[in-house]
Amino acid sequence: MKKNVIKSLEQEHKGKKYEFPLGAKAENIETDDERQFVSKEEKMKISEIDTMKQSFQAGVDTLYNKCKGLGFTPAGKNPGHISDTIDKIYADRYAKGVSDADSRVNTDSESYKKGFTDGKASGVGAKMCYKNEIGDSNAYLNSFTNPDTGHYSYGATFDESSRRTTIEIPGRYSIMISDIEGYAAFYRNEEQIKVIGHSFIYFECTLEEGDTVFFTGSSEKAEAYIDKIPD
Repeated sequence: MKKNVIKSLEQEHKGKKYEFPLGAKAENIETDDERQFVSKEEKMKISEIDTMKQSFQAGVDTLYNKCKGLGFTPAGKNPGHISDTIDKIYADRYAKGVSDADSRVNTDSESYKKGFTDGKASGVGAKMCYKNEIGDSNAYLNSFTNPDTGHYSYGATFDESSRRTTIEIPGRYSIMISDIEGYAAFYRNEEQIKVIGHSFIYFECTLEEGDTVFFTGSSEKAEAYIDKIPD
């Protein structure tokens, strides 16, 4: 058998033997860019690469679906787009956390306790605005943020359910009540202190720590505020 073939078939005809080659060794076959041979080791490496690709894509799909589940859909299923989405999730969640923290009164925090103690010592107190958000006759006025006059509840706590404000820093307070279309009144510890009709009034009142105050109004125009006078 010739050395360049894999195997051959021998036949005898009229006393003469003939050899017919059935294949050729791969090492003797010329290849080009479109036709190539791979070894067993190379096949294993290709299989390992395919497995890695599948595992990588599965990881990408997991991260993509996680982002989508959080309400942030990446522009594409690739690391770059997913990375951009993670940055957006972080930025949005951080901003929301800051916003929630700014609007929350955490009376257990050390900064709140220190600020309250320092403020109480300096005589600084609440400035809170109120209005009739319900519009009902003789409604309890609700505390609200007034961008024109300022509003800060430092040193006082407003209860949403009872519509009452508990004073935490004692002293003299400047108070205003107004209802140009009806009647409004100011109460301290459930006792009516002032009442006006179709007008407004400014006055001062001494409030002690623990006092509860509230306002009522009979029209949608009813408004009021309390403002701690610095000591």
